[in-house]
Amino acid sequence: MFLDRLNDEQKVMFLDLAVYAAQTNGVIEESEKRMLMQYCKEMGVAFYDVSGLHELEAVKKCFSNASDVIKRIVVLELLGLCNIDGEFDSIESAFAEDFSKDIGVSEEDYLKLVKDIEEYTTILSIIESHIAP
Repeated sequence: MFLDRLNDEQKVMFLDLAVYAAQTNGVIEESEKRMLMQYCKEMGVAFYDVSGLHELEAVKKCFSNASDVIKRIVVLELLGLCNIDGEFDSIESAFAEDFSKDIGVSEEDYLKLVKDIEEYTTILSIIESHIAP
């Protein structure tokens, strides 16, 4: 939704983060793969090659140095990916929460973003049921 606000380095690092997040529970679901492709499209990245994945610490450092707005965007989008398969399991939750803390997002902001993505997911589900019952 807001990934177009990231600079080129942040876009690459966000895609790396998304791959790490998708792999946290040991299975990359088809919905997560589609979301990764959607991220590429949204950010204008033609192809994403996971063979050049940056270390997670480098990703954290990149976003630790970002503005608070960029940090919140990244966490919101990360939460969206973790929720895309309809299941925000404890492993994904711990990964997202730890990442959020590591880059300097307050617990209060993190909890607001979790609530926001839950509400967004619910609304999207309702709308989809009206379109394709």
